Amino acid sequence: MFVYQHKIILKTCGTTTLLAAIPRLLKIASEHCQFHKVWRAFYSRKSFMFPERQSHPHNNWKDEVAYLEQLFDNGSAYTVGRINGDHWFLYLTSPPNDITSEDDSSQLRHRAASSSTDVNMENQCDLDDQTVEVLMTELNPKMMKKFYCENMDNDSGTEGGARVDRETGLKNLYPSAKLDSFLFKPCGYSANGLLEDSYFTIHVTPELSCSYASFETNIPLAHGTISEIIHQLIAIFEPGKFIVTVFKTQGCNVDKKHLVNSLSNVTGYVRKDRILYDFDGYDLVFGNFEKRNK
Repeated sequence: MFVYQHKIILKTCGTTTLLAAIPRLLKIASEHCQFHKVWRAFYSRKSFMFPERQSHPHNNWKDEVAYLEQLFDNGSAYTVGRINGDHWFLYLTSPPNDITSEDDSSQLRHRAASSSTDVNMENQCDLDDQTVEVLMTELNPKMMKKFYCENMDNDSGTEGGARVDRETGLKNLYPSAKLDSFLFKPCGYSANGLLEDSYFTIHVTPELSCSYASFETNIPLAHGTISEIIHQLIAIFEPGKFIVTVFKTQGCNVDKKHLVNSLSNVTGYVRKDRILYDFDGYDLVFGNFEKRNK
């Protein structure tokens, strides 16, 4: 969880029931912060490998949408990408018409690939907002060995996480960032990083039958272009498939052509989809890549 004055970002993985946290978050915002209305809400995730293993309402996109519709007004739900391949689900709301002051406005934003959540209290904070996700599957088994405990007695936890950071090169994604990483027993890895007031987060499931790695950040592109980030991650995980999403506020001095071109060709991969969505106040670019000659 990343907490700002104007938003909360909550990202989860596995079978965590993220949406069940929303009523409590809204109650805390109302009772303790006097924020009684939501400015905008966003929830997103990649299509699950094993939806039957998820708890209600997360085992069905229609049920997730129905749950969100009970909490928010002015919502819209989308399936982005091929329904007979890897795709991405997005639910977002439009700003309400009855918010008349900054003190009344708040934003609760949800993202996942796995899942994520973000709560924003000032509508002008939407003016320069960008989130990049890279969601990778079918990871190289040789590379995944680094995400297992080498010694079950002393290689887990933060010590094991630091070892993974060094050996994989993950610490070099943003060298000046504060990085808090954790290696689970017998395998699995999570990390949260802070660079000034921006974040990045990584989750890795290395098992051969369901290997998956997710990366998300809102760090400004001055610290690295989208293409540079993609190539660094591909070199570390060597996925058979990956999805990239770039979600950015409109009117931030970046034209749509430049945004679409940010998902350029990746050496060794075939781009199966590149889709631009024009939402109310936001642009979304979705890219789907598969390894060439897989």
